[in-house]
Amino acid sequence: MPVSAASGDGGPRPRDLVRLHLAVAGFGFAGVFGKLIGFGPAAIVAGRAAFAALAIALALVLGGRAGAILPRGGRERFGLGLGLLLAVHWWTFFQAVQVATVGIALVSFSTAPILLLAMEALRRRRWPGLRPALASLLALVGVLVIAPSLRWSDASVRGMAWGMASGGTYALLVLLNRPLVAEGSPWRLALWQNAVAALVLSPALVSLPRRPALGEWGLMALLGVVFTAGTHGLFLRSIRTVKAHLAVLTCTLEPAYGMAAAAVILGERPAARTLLGAALIAAAVVMEHRGEAG
Repeated sequence: MPVSAASGDGGPRPRDLVRLHLAVAGFGFAGVFGKLIGFGPAAIVAGRAAFAALAIALALVLGGRAGAILPRGGRERFGLGLGLLLAVHWWTFFQAVQVATVGIALVSFSTAPILLLAMEALRRRRWPGLRPALASLLALVGVLVIAPSLRWSDASVRGMAWGMASGGTYALLVLLNRPLVAEGSPWRLALWQNAVAALVLSPALVSLPRRPALGEWGLMALLGVVFTAGTHGLFLRSIRTVKAHLAVLTCTLEPAYGMAAAAVILGERPAARTLLGAALIAAAVVMEHRGEAG
């Protein structure tokens, strides 16, 4: 669920709205690969990040922007270290998918905007206000609704915890990346952060008990090229005319798209409490961002 600012004062173009929804659907569909690829989360993330980095580098070269590949300046080189955080973010997400279900992973991850709000309040050392506090409380209720119990032995609880950890690391990644993206190329940053994530987790891919089959390589390539580099490309293109407020609200549909994909591809039917939790968290995000827009 990327967070960016859109430019332009006019309304969104229809084609950009289509791009936005395709991107959000792609973000949601990515969770299905955690069930389809028969390896642990670290190996899946290593393959995903490697293919994403290669796809972005190839796109820059073919687009005549080969000079934009190398990092520039100390701040961007610092940004490369955030590839470690990206690796942790994706690892915890696929851990949630494999421990529980795609629906639980996506719903608990969707607390990221609320967690980002809390982090920004701590950074500024300032009370965020009544509306954000109520939105945070509503999101917390949405997460608690997911779990049938609060025992760690329950797979739903473990999946919820890993999903929230993924949302928290994503929120931190957004917070730390914002000043870097404002000064440099988001594509260059994405390229090198993916490359660092792939490098850090490559031992998990190299030390697999068996060699990946051709179909498994194909799934990792599809995940990295289409559902990582491709979806981020669609998102970045869409926010040329779609304002950040609408983009973030649209991203609350990510669990719905992901659960629909899991139902069709995996036969995974979300429990009623998972749907209720998703609705409460989406309502919390809408409440918070309507407050910002007002």
